[in-house]
Amino acid sequence: GIADSRLVGIYLSGNSNSILLPYIATEEEISKLRSTGARVTIIEEKRTALGNIILCNDHGAVVDPRLKPRTVSAIEKALKVPARPWTIGGLPQIGSLATASN
Repeated sequence: GIADSRLVGIYLSGNSNSILLPYIATEEEISKLRSTGARVTIIEEKRTALGNIILCNDHGAVVDPRLKPRTVSAIEKALKVPARPWTIGGLPQIGSLATASN
């Protein structure tokens, strides 16, 4: 799990360029992911359920419109894709409402 919990999916998002983890992930969890060869980026954001608020693939990302501009920039830099604030049916938890594939 992530953040000393049994949960994984709500906390993680990513594409082939990077896995995004919330700042509440432990050093051990970060190290385990990095040991697989994956690039891991820590996102400093109040909203830590990144899997629920970011929907992405290798071509783009849509994100919770409540995210700070600096967070959106960090997501774009890590994933190497443009990120656009978006909702589905007026709901900002876009990652929990849809799936994306390449």
